[in-house]
Amino acid sequence: MKYDLVIDTMKRNGILFEQGLTAHEFSVIESTYDIHMPGELKAFYEKALPVSDGFYNWRGFSPENITHIKQIMSRPFEAFKNEADSIEWCEKWGKKPTDTAERNKALCHLIESAPKLIPVFAHRYIADTQLKVTPVFSVCGTDIIIYANDLESYLHIEFCKGTSDIESVRKSDYVTFWSDIIDLI
Repeated sequence: MKYDLVIDTMKRNGILFEQGLTAHEFSVIESTYDIHMPGELKAFYEKALPVSDGFYNWRGFSPENITHIKQIMSRPFEAFKNEADSIEWCEKWGKKPTDTAERNKALCHLIESAPKLIPVFAHRYIADTQLKVTPVFSVCGTDIIIYANDLESYLHIEFCKGTSDIESVRKSDYVTFWSDIIDLI
């Protein structure tokens, strides 16, 4: 079954898990954070919910925990808005405005309309998309890379001593704005 092997390996490597999330919990999470968890993430969290340090407490609905997760979700957006002056313009975004203020305004609009990034572990995120296979991003400030093509590969690389296939990662599915930023690097 999908994720069974990686969960078993993660457990052997010291990652703690709780019972998986229920349909009701997913519903509350998605409405609380205004997200739609990708199918891969839902399938993983249905099996088991990692609770070791660095993971996020999706089961905790205290105001403090909700605020914490929302802050983690907003970090990449704020970082890119704050660095708008230094972000190159991507041809996919249309004609580059010649006026710096207009360019930054257009860029901030692109950032705000980008898919939300859902934290998985530390600064690793998966985008709120309807893609069947969603890449996992590593985001530190405005430094962003695709860490793995999909969640299962990411878990294997991060927690099971797996390795990344760079050529495969370069061919990961396109995610609006976030993939464009990576292509500019």
